[in-house]
Amino acid sequence: MRREFIVLGTRILTQHLSVFKPFKHVVVHHMPHQYSEDMSKCSTDYPLGLLFKDENKTSDLVDTLRHIQKEYVPKGPNGVSNVLVGGDRLIEGNCRNLQWAFSDGATKEDRLEGLVFKFEDWHAIRNLFEIYHRIFYDCTSSKDHGTLHSNMTKLRCSNAKQGPHAAYNAYKEFVRKDTAALFLAAAMEHWGLEDVTDIPDSFVPVDVAYGSPQLKRNWLHEKVGEVVDTFVMMTNVTEAASLGPNLSETSAARISKSIGILKELLENRHRAGGDKANRHSPCNQ
Repeated sequence: MRREFIVLGTRILTQHLSVFKPFKHVVVHHMPHQYSEDMSKCSTDYPLGLLFKDENKTSDLVDTLRHIQKEYVPKGPNGVSNVLVGGDRLIEGNCRNLQWAFSDGATKEDRLEGLVFKFEDWHAIRNLFEIYHRIFYDCTSSKDHGTLHSNMTKLRCSNAKQGPHAAYNAYKEFVRKDTAALFLAAAMEHWGLEDVTDIPDSFVPVDVAYGSPQLKRNWLHEKVGEVVDTFVMMTNVTEAASLGPNLSETSAARISKSIGILKELLENRHRAGGDKANRHSPCNQ
């Protein structure tokens, strides 16, 4: 988990902090995992056709599952293999109930044992946002700097206040911005930076600045790891807790300032994009 947090942190810092921008080209954009080799291979698409069935009707869902079991579940000398069948939470539950209903079938095919049901990742992420919103959101905290409601206002993400169920895309975008702001706040606090444009003297060692890409990446991960250990993994949580309310006030002020900085960066980028679009607009030619 620590490694993943470091990779995510490098993406944020190299985008917003001037001292880290020269390291953009060594950022890891795809985290390696146990399936990286398989996922890097070119996919082969096969058209499966259409079934004119309504998955909300039990009879149609039964026909659909039997069709998938018969046509698409691999069969070999060792019997029936498994395939994943995805859908939303409701469809997944209905499919499991039907599979249990056919559990007294004579064969594995009759029992639909070749189908493994799951709910799609989109729903898992939305459910995670629901939990996040339920724990941290308070509609009466708009004047409390650093709270979720206050941050939504500062970042002009008013649509996100409806919650992830009513405005998923807006909420997802807000979480991305808010996470970036929080990590920026932590990094600026850790290195004593007052502004995103600060470049402290001798911050980047000379051998690293002119070193190989691998050396630069190792140094970048080591520096970002300091922030992750302190503010995310909280290896010094006992020491932090002993500081009491002073730490909370400082952190809240820094978070609020960082969100304001991020907002300004986003607004400047938006204005720059608008100016560029206007220069190329047919109306200005």
